[in-house]
This record gives sequence, C-alpha cells and structure tokens, in this order.
Amino acid sequence: MVKTTLASGSLFGLPTLLQYSPDTGPCAVCKKPSARPCSRCRVDFYCGKEHQTLDWPRHRKGCGVLAVESNEALGRFVVATRAIPAGTILMREVPLVAYPVVLLPHAACTGCFARLPLGPLQGCQRCGFPVCGEACSLKEVHLPECSAFQRAGFKLSTKLYLEDDKYMNALKALRVHLATQKMPQGRRLAELKSDFQPRGQSGIPEVYAWELGQRVEETSARIAKAVSWLRGKVGMKWIPAKDLERALGAVDMNALQGSPCYNMDPDALQAVGLFAGHSLLEHSCAPNAFSYYWHNEDDSNRDDMETVLVAARDIARGEHVTITYLDGNSVCDAPTRRQTLLNWSFFCRCVLCRDPTELGLHLTAWYCGYCNRKGRRCLVEVPDICGFGCEGCGEGGYVRKDAEGNGWAEVSRLEARIKELRGSGQKVPRKVWKGLLSEALRTGGVLHPTHALVLQVKKELAFERALDKLAGRVPADASGQAGDLRQDVAYTRELLRVMDVLQPGISPARRDCLMNLYDLTEALLELPGNENNEALMKEYVELNEKIQPCLINPQEKKNFPALFAET
Repeated sequence: MVKTTLASGSLFGLPTLLQYSPDTGPCAVCKKPSARPCSRCRVDFYCGKEHQTLDWPRHRKGCGVLAVESNEALGRFVVATRAIPAGTILMREVPLVAYPVVLLPHAACTGCFARLPLGPLQGCQRCGFPVCGEACSLKEVHLPECSAFQRAGFKLSTKLYLEDDKYMNALKALRVHLATQKMPQGRRLAELKSDFQPRGQSGIPEVYAWELGQRVEETSARIAKAVSWLRGKVGMKWIPAKDLERALGAVDMNALQGSPCYNMDPDALQAVGLFAGHSLLEHSCAPNAFSYYWHNEDDSNRDDMETVLVAARDIARGEHVTITYLDGNSVCDAPTRRQTLLNWSFFCRCVLCRDPTELGLHLTAWYCGYCNRKGRRCLVEVPDICGFGCEGCGEGGYVRKDAEGNGWAEVSRLEARIKELRGSGQKVPRKVWKGLLSEALRTGGVLHPTHALVLQVKKELAFERALDKLAGRVPADASGQAGDLRQDVAYTRELLRVMDVLQPGISPARRDCLMNLYDLTEALLELPGNENNEALMKEYVELNEKIQPCLINPQEKKNFPALFAET
C-alpha cells in the first residue's frame, strides 16, 4: 500500500497539496479578503498571523487530517489521519475545468453556465455553440475551444445542439483537453482516472459482470462518436484521438451525479466541474462526508463554483473518507444502486450494500408472497440483481421469471408506476400518491414501511409543499389542508429516521428533512388557533437549533438566522 499525506508546499518534505484551491478567500476571523491561506491545508484564509493564531483552536481540528493511500482493489483513496469531528471542512476547491450541462429541455450558456430560456438558441457568432450573448462568447473559459473551431473553419448549427449528445460530448472533450495545456491545471487533470477498466472486481455476480462489460462498450462507443466528429467532420486532426478520448474519459469517471454543481434552482449555474481532491474520494451508499457549494456572505464567488468537502459525521482515525456518487437525497434498492454505479466501472461493496439487511432498513426486501398466503410474514432478501430467496419457506428464483408467486411482480409493477408518474412532466395529484401508498402498505401486501419504493412515495407527499415553492407554484391555503400538513410532518419524521441511519449527522439529505419539518411546522403555526400553541412553537425553535449546525456556507447562515426562545 502506498501512502501520501495531503499537504501544501514542501512542509516536512511532503508533496504538493492534491486539492486545487482558490487563490483568495475571506479571513476566517474578520471576513476581510485575503490571499494568505493556511500553508498546510489551504482550507482557511487569514488576513495576518494574529488572526491565524486566534483561530488555531478551531482550525486545527481539520488541518492536515487527510492522507492519500492506494491499493490494487481501490486505486487511490483518502483516509483520516486522526479523528475528525462532524462539520469539519476537509477540502476547499475550485474546479480544474468546468463545462455546461444539458438538463433537458434547457441548454446552458457555454460561457457563463446560465440556464438558457426555452426556444431557439442563440449561438456564438464564431463557433455556433449556445451563449447568452456576445459578452459570453468572449469569456475566457470559452475562448480556447472557440479558437479551435475557427482554426478548423467549422461553425456548428446551433439548432442541432440539443438533437445529439455528441455535440455536448465533443465540447467537454475539447475543453478538458485544452485545459491540460495550462499549468498547474494540466498536471492535475492528467492525474485523473480516465479509463473504464474495472479494478478489483473479481467475484462479482455474473449478471453484473456482463452488464459492466456492456456499459464499458457503450461508453467507448459514445466517446468514439464525439471524437470522430471533432476530428472528421470538424477537421481538428491536429489533436490526437487518444488525447480527446482521455479527456472525455476523465469527465465520465470524475464528474459525479451527486456533484454540488447540479442544482434545480433556475438561477443556479447549470454546470459541472472536475475537482482534483474530490476525484480521489471513493463512493459509499452510506457516506461520511459530502461536497457543498461555498458561497461567501455577499455571494461574490458565485461564478467560481468553489466547493468544500465537509465531514457529515464524526470520522474515526484510519477510516476511509467517502462521498456518494448517487443523488444523495434519493433512497434506492440495492440493485438500482449497484446498476447505476456500474457507470463508474465498479460493483459496490460499501457497508450498506454488503449488509443483507441494509443496516436494518431492508430497503430492497419484500414480504414473501408464498408465506403471506400461509399467514406468515417473512422478508425476501435479494442477493444480486436477479436472484432472490425467502429464508422462511425456502422459495426463490429469478425476478424475470417470477410471474406472480413470490411477490416480485407486485414490487416491479409499483416501481414502474412510480417511474411513469415521475416521468410525466406534470404535477401528480396528491390523491394519486396517497393511493399508491395505500396499495403498497395494504394489509397482507408485500411491502413494508421502509422499503425504498414506499419511502420514495412518502417523500413525494412530504416534500410536495417545498417542491411547489421551488417550481413557483403557490401552495394551497394552509387552513384548508391541516390534515395533509400533519400527515406530511409524520412522513418527514419517518424519512428523517431513515437518514439518521443512512446519512447521519449534518448530511444534506438529513438537513433537507429538518428544513422540510421546519417549513411544515411554520405552516401549522399559521393555522387559525395555533398562533399561541406553545408546544408547536417550542418544536419550531428546536428545529431551528437543529438546522444551525447543518448550515455550511456564510450565505446560508446569513439567510437562515437563528431563532431565540423568546421569539
């Protein structure tokens, strides 16, 4: 095993810090702009030695606490060199390179990453890629690829941009490749994993091994399509195909679905970045850390995509520091998690996936249909993507061949219905979700309260009010939905208990549950007769206190002030 301590400069002979940090930041004490980061970890900035010394008791908890190790099974990964308390900021990074993403039906500006309005896209006058206007065409981030298209004498027809993903993939490949020509980004981009060859994947179920091979072939074909277009149709033959392939491979292997750069806020940047330090972190379906946008109090660094790595819970010395590559707010069954993670060329063996009970939640298991008919309630465990068995009666089989008997068919029907509703693009009436939940949890049914599908439906109901606000829909008058509000409070508390197991501490998923409870409690307080409800007000204040430690960046703390008991 190889070990490298994360440090900056040549302090004690240690190598250069592997994270790619911003050049400036606010002083951790007085908030004045500073270009003097801690020389060891570069997480905090200081205006001078006096404030650095003053802040040392707090700062030392996260300074120099990470080490990079490697082995044959995992490649490089990060471990804690000493105990780390929850809430500690472990890394502070800006992306080595950032690029726009398409979140259909919206494209994003290739210059500023703003979400573009629906309708005909405006293209750069020189290369044709979508922009907000001429000012964005001239932004530094866009100029290198724009110059390359001009050199090739090719201009993209902007209206084609959303019709084929090869154009977006070509832009990613070209932008990342050109960024490797810069220093110091180039060296660090070159260190990112870019091949799709599975590592340490012996002993995985045959069906996963086959599907993993299929994913590798599909990814290779998609990359080849974009590279062929750039070198053939566009004419950039001066760039070696292997360099473009490597660049796009680095994007696919290091740009995470759960990246903090994805955001459903219409005013947020529609972009993804490649981060040097974050690329070293391994995945866990029950992670102990998370990535988060860092916004200064005045939001002056909004366009920098500055991101921090935060300890979600206490991390023990020697423990691997992990994040989730998945959507951290979703709750999925084991086959869905493992199938999705094949996109990163590995079969997940994290603490959640290794445990047949999934940390006691049984997210994947259902009640055996055979046992149900005999008056028994026995859970069926799913050991792999297609095989299952009941410990109660011994019955089992393959999900694709289970017509009705064991219960899989009923589970799969509900799963298909949920996907259909979510994919409709329309607001689903509350009564439809409630009907699905009643069907799933009916007496003698095959599902249970913490099955992943049941939790997904509960979340649709619990977060309905919050999603309406996000979408610009005015929630219905609270006075007419007191029963729904109280039910949503109950659902949110159930989800919070699940997150206490899956992502405890100050994780974003747990924080979202607390924030939703806070919003629902506020709505209950607005109901006639509740204005002086002391128990409800006490709960409201307690929720505010629980949320405070979950607020990471200065702008959040400014916008969500603490409440006091006399409120």
